[in-house]
Amino acid sequence: MDSAGQRALASRREQFKNFAATTGAKAGDRRKQQAVTVGKDRREAMVRAKRIRRDMDDGLARGEMQGEQADEAALATSVKEAVEALRASKGKDGALVALRQLRKLLSVGQYPPVDVAVAAGAVPLLGEALQFGVSGPEQLLEAAWCLTNIASGDTDQATAVLPTAPLLIAHLQGRALDVAEQFAWALGNLAGEGQELRDVLLANGALGPLSARVAETERPGSTLKQTAAWALSNLLKGPSQKAASEAIKNGPLINALVAGLDGGSPALVTEVAWILTYLAAGPEAHADRLIKLGALPPLVRHLVTATEKHVVIPVLRAVGNVVSGQDSKTDAVFVAAPGGAGSVVAALCRCLQSGERTLQKEAAWAVANIAGGTLQHKQAVATPDVIAAAARLLQEAAFDVKKEAGFALANMCAAPGGGGAVVLSHLEAVVRAGCLPGFLALVRSPDQEAARLGVQFAEVVLRALPNGRGVKLVEEADGIDALESLQYHGNDELRNMANSLVDRYYGEEYGMEEEGLEEGSKAVQQDLPAWRNPGGMRT
Repeated sequence: MDSAGQRALASRREQFKNFAATTGAKAGDRRKQQAVTVGKDRREAMVRAKRIRRDMDDGLARGEMQGEQADEAALATSVKEAVEALRASKGKDGALVALRQLRKLLSVGQYPPVDVAVAAGAVPLLGEALQFGVSGPEQLLEAAWCLTNIASGDTDQATAVLPTAPLLIAHLQGRALDVAEQFAWALGNLAGEGQELRDVLLANGALGPLSARVAETERPGSTLKQTAAWALSNLLKGPSQKAASEAIKNGPLINALVAGLDGGSPALVTEVAWILTYLAAGPEAHADRLIKLGALPPLVRHLVTATEKHVVIPVLRAVGNVVSGQDSKTDAVFVAAPGGAGSVVAALCRCLQSGERTLQKEAAWAVANIAGGTLQHKQAVATPDVIAAAARLLQEAAFDVKKEAGFALANMCAAPGGGGAVVLSHLEAVVRAGCLPGFLALVRSPDQEAARLGVQFAEVVLRALPNGRGVKLVEEADGIDALESLQYHGNDELRNMANSLVDRYYGEEYGMEEEGLEEGSKAVQQDLPAWRNPGGMRT
Protein backbone atom coordinates (compact mmCIF):
# COMPACT_ATOMS: atom_id res chain seq x y z
CA MET A 1 0.00 0.00 0.00
CA ASP A 2 1.36 3.48 -0.83
CA SER A 3 1.82 6.13 1.87
CA ALA A 4 -1.40 7.90 0.92
CA GLY A 5 -3.36 4.68 1.27
CA GLN A 6 -1.76 3.97 4.62
CA ARG A 7 -2.67 7.42 5.88
CA ALA A 8 -6.26 6.98 4.70
CA LEU A 9 -6.50 3.60 6.41
CA ALA A 10 -5.05 4.92 9.66
CA SER A 11 -7.56 7.80 9.56
CA ARG A 12 -10.42 5.39 8.97
CA ARG A 13 -9.55 3.23 11.93
CA GLU A 14 -8.84 6.16 14.19
CA GLN A 15 -11.81 8.38 13.59
CA PHE A 16 -13.11 8.29 17.11
CA LYS A 17 -9.75 9.37 18.44
CA ASN A 18 -10.06 12.55 16.40
CA PHE A 19 -12.80 13.75 18.74
CA ALA A 20 -10.23 14.76 21.30
CA ALA A 21 -7.22 15.08 18.98
CA THR A 22 -5.34 12.58 21.11
CA THR A 23 -2.05 10.88 20.40
CA GLY A 24 -0.61 7.52 21.33
CA ALA A 25 -0.82 4.02 19.90
CA LYS A 26 -2.75 3.94 16.67
CA ALA A 27 -6.06 2.12 16.57
CA GLY A 28 -4.90 0.66 13.29
CA ASP A 29 -1.96 -0.97 15.04
CA ARG A 30 -4.32 -2.51 17.57
CA ARG A 31 -6.55 -3.85 14.83
CA LYS A 32 -3.54 -5.21 12.95
CA GLN A 33 -2.26 -7.01 16.01
CA GLN A 34 -5.63 -8.61 16.61
CA ALA A 35 -6.02 -9.55 12.97
CA VAL A 36 -2.96 -11.78 12.98
CA THR A 37 -3.39 -13.35 16.40
CA VAL A 38 -5.49 -16.44 16.97
CA GLY A 39 -6.11 -15.42 20.57
CA LYS A 40 -4.44 -14.10 23.69
CA ASP A 41 -5.23 -17.28 25.57
CA ARG A 42 -2.37 -19.58 24.57
CA ARG A 43 -4.11 -22.71 25.73
CA GLU A 44 -7.21 -21.93 23.70
CA ALA A 45 -5.07 -21.14 20.67
CA MET A 46 -3.04 -24.33 20.95
CA VAL A 47 -6.17 -26.47 20.93
CA ARG A 48 -6.55 -25.46 17.30
CA ALA A 49 -2.88 -24.99 16.52
CA LYS A 50 -1.74 -28.48 17.55
CA ARG A 51 -3.38 -31.84 17.23
CA ILE A 52 -2.52 -35.29 18.54
CA ARG A 53 -3.37 -38.17 16.25
CA ARG A 54 -4.95 -41.14 17.93
CA ASP A 55 -5.86 -44.54 16.52
CA MET A 56 -9.35 -45.16 17.79
CA ASP A 57 -9.30 -48.69 16.38
CA ASP A 58 -6.53 -49.61 18.77
CA GLY A 59 -7.34 -50.44 22.38
CA LEU A 60 -3.99 -49.20 23.64
CA ALA A 61 -4.46 -45.83 21.93
CA ARG A 62 -7.88 -45.50 23.56
CA GLY A 63 -6.23 -45.84 26.93
CA GLU A 64 -7.57 -49.33 27.56
CA MET A 65 -4.27 -50.46 29.05
CA GLN A 66 -4.20 -53.51 31.27
CA GLY A 67 -2.07 -54.50 34.24
CA GLU A 68 1.18 -52.67 34.83
CA GLN A 69 0.67 -50.48 31.74
CA ALA A 70 -2.04 -48.55 33.57
CA ASP A 71 0.67 -47.12 35.81
CA GLU A 72 2.42 -43.95 34.64
CA ALA A 73 5.85 -45.25 35.59
CA ALA A 74 5.16 -48.49 33.76
CA LEU A 75 4.05 -46.52 30.69
CA ALA A 76 7.33 -44.59 30.75
CA THR A 77 9.22 -47.87 30.95
CA SER A 78 7.27 -49.19 27.98
CA VAL A 79 8.19 -46.12 25.95
CA LYS A 80 11.87 -46.53 26.77
CA GLU A 81 11.72 -50.20 25.81
CA ALA A 82 10.02 -49.32 22.51
CA VAL A 83 12.76 -46.78 21.74
CA GLU A 84 15.45 -49.34 22.53
CA ALA A 85 13.69 -51.90 20.36
CA LEU A 86 13.70 -49.38 17.51
CA ARG A 87 17.39 -48.72 18.05
CA ALA A 88 18.17 -52.44 17.96
CA SER A 89 15.80 -53.30 15.09
CA LYS A 90 17.19 -54.97 12.02
CA GLY A 91 15.44 -54.75 8.65
CA LYS A 92 12.19 -53.15 7.70
CA ASP A 93 9.96 -55.69 9.44
CA GLY A 94 11.69 -55.30 12.79
CA ALA A 95 11.61 -51.54 12.49
CA LEU A 96 7.92 -51.60 11.64
CA VAL A 97 7.07 -53.58 14.80
CA ALA A 98 9.07 -51.18 16.99
CA LEU A 99 7.67 -48.07 15.28
CA ARG A 100 4.12 -49.35 15.63
CA GLN A 101 4.55 -50.04 19.34
CA LEU A 102 6.10 -46.61 19.94
CA ARG A 103 3.31 -44.94 18.00
CA LYS A 104 0.67 -46.69 20.11
CA LEU A 105 2.36 -45.58 23.32
CA LEU A 106 2.58 -42.00 22.08
CA SER A 107 -1.16 -42.02 21.42
CA VAL A 108 -2.18 -42.90 24.99
CA GLY A 109 -4.11 -40.52 27.22
CA GLN A 110 -4.71 -36.82 27.01
CA TYR A 111 -1.02 -36.05 27.48
CA PRO A 112 1.07 -38.85 25.95
CA PRO A 113 4.56 -39.49 27.39
CA VAL A 114 6.36 -37.62 24.61
CA ASP A 115 8.90 -36.22 27.08
CA VAL A 116 10.03 -39.74 27.90
CA ALA A 117 10.38 -40.56 24.21
CA VAL A 118 12.44 -37.45 23.55
CA ALA A 119 14.70 -38.09 26.54
CA ALA A 120 15.20 -41.70 25.41
CA GLY A 121 16.49 -40.52 22.02
CA ALA A 122 13.47 -41.36 19.87
CA VAL A 123 13.64 -38.36 17.55
CA PRO A 124 17.02 -39.13 15.88
CA LEU A 125 15.89 -42.73 15.36
CA LEU A 126 12.64 -41.54 13.81
CA GLY A 127 14.64 -39.19 11.61
CA GLU A 128 16.71 -42.15 10.41
CA ALA A 129 13.51 -43.96 9.52
CA LEU A 130 12.55 -41.03 7.28
CA GLN A 131 15.71 -41.29 5.18
CA PHE A 132 14.94 -42.05 1.55
CA GLY A 133 15.46 -45.69 0.65
CA VAL A 134 15.45 -46.88 4.27
CA SER A 135 11.75 -47.38 4.95
CA GLY A 136 8.68 -48.39 3.05
CA PRO A 137 5.31 -46.60 3.16
CA GLU A 138 4.18 -48.35 6.37
CA GLN A 139 7.34 -47.45 8.26
CA LEU A 140 7.18 -43.89 6.97
CA LEU A 141 3.59 -43.55 8.17
CA GLU A 142 4.40 -44.89 11.64
CA ALA A 143 7.51 -42.71 12.00
CA ALA A 144 5.66 -39.58 10.86
CA TRP A 145 2.82 -40.40 13.24
CA CYS A 146 5.27 -40.62 16.15
CA LEU A 147 6.86 -37.30 15.19
CA THR A 148 3.42 -35.72 14.85
CA ASN A 149 2.51 -36.57 18.43
CA ILE A 150 5.92 -35.54 19.78
CA ALA A 151 5.58 -32.18 18.00
CA SER A 152 2.17 -31.72 19.65
CA GLY A 153 3.94 -31.33 22.99
CA ASP A 154 5.54 -28.25 24.51
CA THR A 155 8.09 -25.93 22.92
CA ASP A 156 11.12 -28.06 23.82
CA GLN A 157 9.53 -31.20 22.44
CA ALA A 158 8.44 -29.52 19.22
CA THR A 159 11.91 -28.00 18.83
CA ALA A 160 13.43 -31.47 19.23
CA VAL A 161 11.48 -32.57 16.14
CA LEU A 162 12.63 -29.59 14.08
CA PRO A 163 15.80 -31.28 12.66
CA THR A 164 13.51 -33.74 10.85
CA ALA A 165 11.66 -30.90 9.07
CA PRO A 166 13.56 -31.14 5.75
CA LEU A 167 12.62 -34.83 5.46
CA LEU A 168 9.02 -34.17 6.52
CA ILE A 169 8.76 -31.56 3.78
CA ALA A 170 10.43 -33.76 1.19
CA HIS A 171 8.10 -36.70 1.87
CA LEU A 172 5.03 -34.49 1.61
CA GLN A 173 5.34 -34.63 -2.16
CA GLY A 174 4.60 -37.71 -4.19
CA ARG A 175 3.44 -39.98 -1.38
CA ALA A 176 0.20 -41.89 -1.01
CA LEU A 177 -2.60 -39.83 0.48
CA ASP A 178 -2.52 -41.28 4.00
CA VAL A 179 1.26 -41.01 4.23
CA ALA A 180 1.34 -37.49 2.81
CA GLU A 181 -1.40 -36.42 5.22
CA GLN A 182 0.65 -37.60 8.19
CA PHE A 183 3.63 -35.55 7.05
CA ALA A 184 1.38 -32.51 6.63
CA TRP A 185 0.02 -33.12 10.12
CA ALA A 186 3.51 -33.19 11.63
CA LEU A 187 4.43 -29.96 9.83
CA GLY A 188 1.22 -28.35 11.05
CA ASN A 189 2.12 -29.14 14.67
CA LEU A 190 5.59 -27.66 14.19
CA ALA A 191 4.19 -24.52 12.56
CA GLY A 192 1.66 -24.18 15.37
CA GLU A 193 4.39 -23.81 17.98
CA GLY A 194 5.47 -20.28 17.08
CA GLN A 195 7.14 -17.90 14.68
CA GLU A 196 10.66 -19.21 15.25
CA LEU A 197 9.72 -22.69 14.10
CA ARG A 198 7.62 -21.28 11.27
CA ASP A 199 10.63 -19.39 10.01
CA VAL A 200 12.68 -22.59 9.91
CA LEU A 201 9.94 -24.40 7.99
CA LEU A 202 9.66 -21.54 5.51
CA ALA A 203 13.43 -21.50 5.03
CA ASN A 204 13.27 -25.20 4.21
CA GLY A 205 10.57 -24.68 1.58
CA ALA A 206 7.45 -25.94 3.38
CA LEU A 207 5.13 -23.37 1.80
CA GLY A 208 5.24 -24.79 -1.73
CA PRO A 209 4.47 -28.46 -1.00
CA LEU A 210 1.72 -27.59 1.49
CA SER A 211 0.14 -25.17 -0.99
CA ALA A 212 0.33 -27.82 -3.71
CA ARG A 213 -1.47 -30.36 -1.53
CA VAL A 214 -4.21 -27.83 -0.79
CA ALA A 215 -4.51 -26.94 -4.47
CA GLU A 216 -4.66 -30.48 -5.85
CA THR A 217 -7.98 -32.09 -6.74
CA GLU A 218 -9.90 -33.49 -3.80
CA ARG A 219 -10.03 -37.29 -3.67
CA PRO A 220 -13.20 -39.02 -2.44
CA GLY A 221 -12.85 -40.05 1.19
CA SER A 222 -9.50 -38.29 1.65
CA THR A 223 -8.89 -35.68 4.35
CA LEU A 224 -5.46 -34.72 3.05
CA LYS A 225 -6.67 -31.41 1.62
CA GLN A 226 -8.26 -30.47 4.93
CA THR A 227 -5.17 -31.39 6.97
CA ALA A 228 -2.84 -29.62 4.55
CA ALA A 229 -5.04 -26.51 4.73
CA TRP A 230 -4.86 -26.59 8.53
CA ALA A 231 -1.07 -26.93 8.41
CA LEU A 232 -0.85 -24.11 5.86
CA SER A 233 -2.94 -21.82 8.06
CA ASN A 234 -0.51 -22.48 10.93
CA LEU A 235 2.38 -21.60 8.63
CA LEU A 236 0.74 -18.33 7.55
CA LYS A 237 -0.32 -16.95 10.90
CA GLY A 238 1.69 -14.64 13.11
CA PRO A 239 3.04 -11.11 12.71
CA SER A 240 5.35 -11.95 9.80
CA GLN A 241 3.83 -11.38 6.37
CA LYS A 242 6.55 -13.20 4.44
CA ALA A 243 4.62 -16.44 3.93
CA ALA A 244 1.33 -14.69 3.20
CA SER A 245 2.99 -12.47 0.62
CA GLU A 246 4.23 -15.56 -1.22
CA ALA A 247 0.99 -17.51 -0.88
CA ILE A 248 -1.21 -14.70 -2.20
CA LYS A 249 0.70 -14.84 -5.50
CA ASN A 250 -0.12 -18.54 -5.94
CA GLY A 251 -3.09 -18.46 -8.31
CA PRO A 252 -3.87 -22.20 -8.17
CA LEU A 253 -3.85 -22.06 -4.37
CA ILE A 254 -6.25 -19.10 -4.19
CA ASN A 255 -8.53 -20.72 -6.77
CA ALA A 256 -8.53 -23.91 -4.71
CA LEU A 257 -9.38 -21.94 -1.58
CA VAL A 258 -12.33 -20.33 -3.31
CA ALA A 259 -13.49 -23.73 -4.55
CA GLY A 260 -13.13 -25.13 -1.04
CA LEU A 261 -15.35 -22.37 0.31
CA ASP A 262 -17.87 -22.91 -2.45
CA GLY A 263 -18.37 -26.65 -2.16
CA GLY A 264 -16.21 -28.06 0.60
CA SER A 265 -17.25 -29.80 3.78
CA PRO A 266 -17.72 -27.66 6.91
CA ALA A 267 -14.33 -28.89 8.14
CA LEU A 268 -12.60 -27.81 4.92
CA VAL A 269 -14.45 -24.48 4.90
CA THR A 270 -13.17 -23.86 8.44
CA GLU A 271 -9.53 -24.42 7.48
CA VAL A 272 -9.83 -22.41 4.27
CA ALA A 273 -11.40 -19.52 6.17
CA TRP A 274 -8.46 -19.47 8.59
CA ILE A 275 -6.08 -19.26 5.62
CA LEU A 276 -8.07 -16.36 4.20
CA THR A 277 -8.02 -14.70 7.61
CA TYR A 278 -4.22 -14.55 7.59
CA LEU A 279 -4.01 -13.57 3.93
CA ALA A 280 -6.53 -10.74 4.38
CA ALA A 281 -4.60 -9.48 7.41
CA GLY A 282 -1.81 -8.35 5.10
CA PRO A 283 -1.50 -5.32 2.85
CA GLU A 284 -4.49 -3.96 0.95
CA ALA A 285 -3.24 -5.70 -2.19
CA HIS A 286 -3.93 -9.07 -0.53
CA ALA A 287 -7.61 -8.29 -0.04
CA ASP A 288 -7.74 -6.85 -3.57
CA ARG A 289 -6.48 -10.14 -4.99
CA LEU A 290 -8.88 -12.22 -2.94
CA ILE A 291 -11.76 -10.07 -4.16
CA LYS A 292 -10.55 -10.26 -7.76
CA LEU A 293 -10.36 -14.06 -7.64
CA GLY A 294 -13.88 -14.39 -6.25
CA ALA A 295 -13.32 -15.22 -2.58
CA LEU A 296 -15.90 -12.79 -1.17
CA PRO A 297 -19.22 -14.27 -2.38
CA PRO A 298 -18.75 -17.74 -0.82
CA LEU A 299 -17.03 -16.26 2.24
CA VAL A 300 -19.84 -13.80 2.95
CA ARG A 301 -22.46 -16.44 2.17
CA HIS A 302 -21.02 -18.59 4.96
CA LEU A 303 -21.09 -15.58 7.30
CA VAL A 304 -24.76 -15.08 6.57
CA THR A 305 -25.84 -18.74 6.64
CA ALA A 306 -23.40 -20.77 8.79
CA THR A 307 -24.46 -21.81 12.28
CA GLU A 308 -21.53 -23.96 13.45
CA LYS A 309 -19.25 -21.96 15.74
CA HIS A 310 -16.07 -23.51 14.32
CA VAL A 311 -17.08 -22.25 10.86
CA VAL A 312 -18.45 -18.85 11.86
CA ILE A 313 -15.40 -17.73 13.86
CA PRO A 314 -12.78 -17.83 11.06
CA VAL A 315 -15.29 -16.65 8.45
CA LEU A 316 -16.21 -13.71 10.66
CA ARG A 317 -12.58 -12.84 11.28
CA ALA A 318 -11.73 -13.07 7.58
CA VAL A 319 -14.59 -10.72 6.70
CA GLY A 320 -13.53 -8.45 9.56
CA ASN A 321 -10.03 -8.26 8.13
CA VAL A 322 -11.39 -7.31 4.72
CA VAL A 323 -13.60 -4.51 6.07
CA SER A 324 -10.71 -3.17 8.15
CA GLY A 325 -9.28 -1.86 4.89
CA GLN A 326 -10.37 0.95 2.64
CA ASP A 327 -14.04 1.85 2.24
CA SER A 328 -14.22 0.05 -1.10
CA LYS A 329 -13.59 -3.24 0.70
CA THR A 330 -16.68 -2.79 2.86
CA ASP A 331 -18.67 -1.94 -0.27
CA ALA A 332 -17.39 -5.15 -1.87
CA VAL A 333 -18.48 -7.21 1.14
CA PHE A 334 -21.96 -5.68 1.05
CA VAL A 335 -22.26 -6.31 -2.70
CA ALA A 336 -21.10 -9.92 -2.31
CA ALA A 337 -23.71 -10.72 0.35
CA PRO A 338 -26.74 -12.68 -0.85
CA GLY A 339 -29.04 -10.18 0.87
CA GLY A 340 -26.91 -7.07 0.56
CA ALA A 341 -25.68 -4.99 3.47
CA GLY A 342 -28.70 -5.88 5.58
CA SER A 343 -27.88 -9.58 5.63
CA VAL A 344 -24.27 -8.89 6.67
CA VAL A 345 -25.39 -6.59 9.48
CA ALA A 346 -28.00 -9.13 10.61
CA ALA A 347 -25.32 -11.84 10.77
CA LEU A 348 -23.04 -9.58 12.80
CA CYS A 349 -25.92 -8.74 15.12
CA ARG A 350 -26.61 -12.44 15.72
CA CYS A 351 -22.99 -12.89 16.74
CA LEU A 352 -23.20 -9.89 19.08
CA GLN A 353 -26.30 -11.41 20.65
CA SER A 354 -24.80 -14.89 21.01
CA GLY A 355 -23.52 -16.18 24.30
CA GLU A 356 -20.12 -16.94 22.78
CA ARG A 357 -17.40 -14.55 23.88
CA THR A 358 -15.25 -15.12 20.80
CA LEU A 359 -18.14 -14.45 18.43
CA GLN A 360 -19.12 -11.35 20.38
CA LYS A 361 -15.62 -9.92 20.27
CA GLU A 362 -15.03 -10.68 16.60
CA ALA A 363 -18.42 -9.25 15.62
CA ALA A 364 -17.87 -6.08 17.64
CA TRP A 365 -14.49 -5.66 15.99
CA ALA A 366 -16.00 -6.08 12.52
CA VAL A 367 -18.78 -3.59 13.33
CA ALA A 368 -16.16 -1.12 14.58
CA ASN A 369 -14.26 -1.42 11.30
CA ILE A 370 -17.41 -0.93 9.21
CA ALA A 371 -18.50 1.99 11.37
CA GLY A 372 -15.12 3.61 10.78
CA GLY A 373 -16.03 4.11 7.12
CA THR A 374 -18.44 6.32 5.21
CA LEU A 375 -21.68 7.77 6.51
CA GLN A 376 -23.53 5.04 4.61
CA HIS A 377 -21.45 2.39 6.35
CA LYS A 378 -22.20 3.93 9.75
CA GLN A 379 -25.90 4.05 8.95
CA ALA A 380 -25.83 0.42 7.84
CA VAL A 381 -24.57 -0.85 11.22
CA ALA A 382 -26.20 1.73 13.51
CA THR A 383 -29.46 -0.18 13.65
CA PRO A 384 -31.51 -0.39 16.87
CA ASP A 385 -30.73 -4.09 17.20
CA VAL A 386 -26.97 -3.67 16.74
CA ILE A 387 -26.82 -0.70 19.11
CA ALA A 388 -28.85 -2.58 21.73
CA ALA A 389 -26.64 -5.67 21.44
CA ALA A 390 -23.42 -3.66 21.61
CA ALA A 391 -24.77 -1.64 24.54
CA ARG A 392 -25.47 -4.83 26.45
CA LEU A 393 -21.92 -6.05 25.81
CA LEU A 394 -20.49 -2.72 26.92
CA GLN A 395 -22.31 -3.09 30.21
CA GLU A 396 -22.10 -6.81 30.91
CA ALA A 397 -19.44 -8.60 28.85
CA ALA A 398 -15.85 -9.55 29.65
CA PHE A 399 -13.48 -6.59 29.52
CA ASP A 400 -11.94 -7.28 26.13
CA VAL A 401 -15.40 -7.59 24.61
CA LYS A 402 -16.54 -4.42 26.39
CA LYS A 403 -13.71 -2.50 24.79
CA GLU A 404 -14.46 -3.75 21.29
CA ALA A 405 -18.15 -2.92 21.77
CA GLY A 406 -17.10 0.54 22.90
CA PHE A 407 -15.09 1.12 19.75
CA ALA A 408 -18.02 -0.08 17.63
CA LEU A 409 -20.49 2.29 19.31
CA ALA A 410 -18.05 5.20 19.32
CA ASN A 411 -17.21 4.84 15.63
CA MET A 412 -20.93 4.98 14.81
CA CYS A 413 -21.01 8.45 16.32
CA ALA A 414 -17.89 9.84 14.61
CA ALA A 415 -18.63 11.75 11.43
CA PRO A 416 -16.48 10.74 8.44
CA GLY A 417 -13.39 12.85 8.03
CA GLY A 418 -12.62 13.28 11.70
CA GLY A 419 -12.04 16.71 13.14
CA GLY A 420 -14.39 16.09 16.06
CA ALA A 421 -17.63 16.17 14.03
CA VAL A 422 -20.45 13.96 15.28
CA VAL A 423 -23.33 12.04 13.72
CA LEU A 424 -25.79 13.47 16.24
CA SER A 425 -28.64 11.04 15.54
CA HIS A 426 -26.32 8.09 16.19
CA LEU A 427 -24.98 9.69 19.36
CA GLU A 428 -28.51 10.25 20.60
CA ALA A 429 -29.40 6.61 19.89
CA VAL A 430 -26.29 5.31 21.65
CA VAL A 431 -26.96 7.46 24.71
CA ARG A 432 -30.64 6.43 24.78
CA ALA A 433 -29.51 2.80 24.77
CA GLY A 434 -27.85 3.42 28.13
CA CYS A 435 -24.25 3.32 26.96
CA LEU A 436 -22.92 6.35 28.85
CA PRO A 437 -22.38 4.49 32.17
CA GLY A 438 -20.49 1.78 30.29
CA PHE A 439 -18.13 4.32 28.72
CA LEU A 440 -17.63 6.04 32.08
CA ALA A 441 -16.75 2.65 33.59
CA LEU A 442 -14.01 2.40 30.96
CA VAL A 443 -12.63 5.71 32.24
CA ARG A 444 -11.74 3.97 35.50
CA SER A 445 -10.07 1.07 33.71
CA PRO A 446 -6.34 0.45 34.21
CA ASP A 447 -6.22 -0.18 30.45
CA GLN A 448 -5.12 3.20 29.10
CA GLU A 449 -6.62 2.68 25.66
CA ALA A 450 -10.01 1.87 27.21
CA ALA A 451 -9.74 4.80 29.61
CA ARG A 452 -8.94 7.14 26.72
CA LEU A 453 -11.94 5.84 24.79
CA GLY A 454 -14.19 6.48 27.80
CA VAL A 455 -12.89 10.02 28.28
CA GLN A 456 -13.31 10.79 24.59
CA PHE A 457 -16.90 9.58 24.58
CA ALA A 458 -17.64 11.66 27.67
CA GLU A 459 -16.18 14.70 25.88
CA VAL A 460 -18.44 14.09 22.89
CA VAL A 461 -21.54 13.80 25.08
CA LEU A 462 -20.61 16.95 27.00
CA ARG A 463 -19.94 18.93 23.85
CA ALA A 464 -22.36 17.64 21.26
CA LEU A 465 -25.69 17.03 22.98
CA PRO A 466 -27.71 20.26 22.68
CA ASN A 467 -28.96 22.57 25.43
CA GLY A 468 -26.42 21.41 27.96
CA ARG A 469 -28.12 18.03 28.24
CA GLY A 470 -24.85 16.18 28.03
CA VAL A 471 -23.45 18.03 31.04
CA LYS A 472 -26.34 16.87 33.19
CA LEU A 473 -26.29 13.30 31.82
CA VAL A 474 -22.59 12.89 32.60
CA GLU A 475 -23.12 14.24 36.12
CA GLU A 476 -26.11 11.96 36.74
CA ALA A 477 -24.06 8.95 35.64
CA ASP A 478 -21.31 9.82 38.18
CA GLY A 479 -19.12 10.94 35.33
CA ILE A 480 -17.54 13.66 37.43
CA ASP A 481 -16.22 11.09 39.88
CA ALA A 482 -14.97 8.99 36.96
CA LEU A 483 -13.10 11.95 35.47
CA GLU A 484 -11.77 12.95 38.89
CA SER A 485 -10.30 9.47 39.24
CA LEU A 486 -7.77 10.45 36.57
CA GLN A 487 -6.60 13.68 38.18
CA TYR A 488 -3.41 12.00 39.42
CA HIS A 489 -3.05 9.51 36.57
CA GLY A 490 0.49 8.73 35.49
CA ASN A 491 -0.36 9.29 31.81
CA ASP A 492 -0.12 13.02 31.12
CA GLU A 493 -2.51 12.87 28.20
CA LEU A 494 -5.30 11.15 30.12
CA ARG A 495 -4.83 13.34 33.16
CA ASN A 496 -4.91 16.56 31.13
CA MET A 497 -7.92 15.44 29.09
CA ALA A 498 -9.96 14.61 32.18
CA ASN A 499 -8.96 17.73 34.11
CA SER A 500 -9.71 19.92 31.11
CA LEU A 501 -13.23 18.49 30.81
CA VAL A 502 -13.99 19.03 34.49
CA ASP A 503 -12.62 22.57 34.40
CA ARG A 504 -14.52 23.44 31.24
CA TYR A 505 -17.90 21.98 32.05
CA TYR A 506 -18.01 21.97 35.85
CA GLY A 507 -16.06 25.04 36.93
CA GLU A 508 -12.48 26.18 36.53
CA GLU A 509 -11.91 26.20 40.32
CA TYR A 510 -12.14 22.41 40.33
CA GLY A 511 -10.41 20.93 43.37
CA MET A 512 -10.13 24.07 45.48
CA GLU A 513 -12.18 22.73 48.40
CA GLU A 514 -9.94 19.67 48.65
CA GLU A 515 -6.98 22.00 49.19
CA GLY A 516 -8.73 23.62 52.18
CA LEU A 517 -10.04 27.12 51.49
CA GLU A 518 -9.58 29.85 54.09
CA GLU A 519 -12.52 31.78 55.48
CA GLY A 520 -11.80 34.77 53.24
CA SER A 521 -12.30 32.66 50.13
CA LYS A 522 -16.04 32.09 50.58
CA ALA A 523 -16.87 34.68 47.94
CA VAL A 524 -15.06 32.54 45.44
CA GLN A 525 -16.93 29.47 46.61
CA GLN A 526 -20.27 31.15 46.08
CA ASP A 527 -19.40 31.58 42.43
CA LEU A 528 -18.94 27.84 42.00
CA PRO A 529 -21.73 25.49 40.90
CA ALA A 530 -23.81 24.32 43.87
CA TRP A 531 -22.42 20.79 43.76
CA ARG A 532 -18.85 22.13 44.08
CA ASN A 533 -19.51 24.10 47.30
CA PRO A 534 -18.43 22.30 50.47
CA GLY A 535 -21.51 20.70 51.96
CA GLY A 536 -23.51 21.34 48.82
CA MET A 537 -25.72 18.65 47.27
CA ARG A 538 -25.79 17.31 43.76
CA THR A 539 -29.16 17.66 42.11
